[in-house]
Amino acid sequence: MNDKVVEESYNTITSNTNDFTGAGALKVRLDPSRIMEQIELFLTGNTIVVKRDDSGGTYVETVHGEEPLANSKGVQAILSFLHVTINAQTVQGNYTEELYYADTSAITINLACNIIENMVDWGINEKKVNFIIDTLSGLIYPFYSRLLFNKERESYYLTLQSHETFNAKKEGNERFKI
Repeated sequence: MNDKVVEESYNTITSNTNDFTGAGALKVRLDPSRIMEQIELFLTGNTIVVKRDDSGGTYVETVHGEEPLANSKGVQAILSFLHVTINAQTVQGNYTEELYYADTSAITINLACNIIENMVDWGINEKKVNFIIDTLSGLIYPFYSRLLFNKERESYYLTLQSHETFNAKKEGNERFKI
């Protein structure tokens, strides 16, 4: 079999633009599964590639590339912590600026403490601890910024807004004799 790499990442595959309008856009905005998948790939050192087989079909393959940053126990523990923090419910909050800074600081401190306290058990190299903490903390701040001043929920109105148009034809339209 002669495989060819189609895309570097399964997340770069182009989708139909209909997926990003109305309820589809809302799902994309609320569902953090892509972020969580990227975090898992980061921690495991894996990459997802889409390949094309000889018959023209495509399939997804996990490529084991870099050395994992944590063992499976560590990856699952970190993902569990982040699932509670980064999810569809939290993004719909309504934070003041003061609460935003207090909460994101507390989350990143708790994340750092958990990683440092468990790094031996989780198979994390001491030289990689700051890199892991900085990378994951860097995701929390922008994600939580969506909670500021209720702007995320206010934006749903524009996302779910629908426009209907009706065109009446003069010829062949018995119902509307224009």
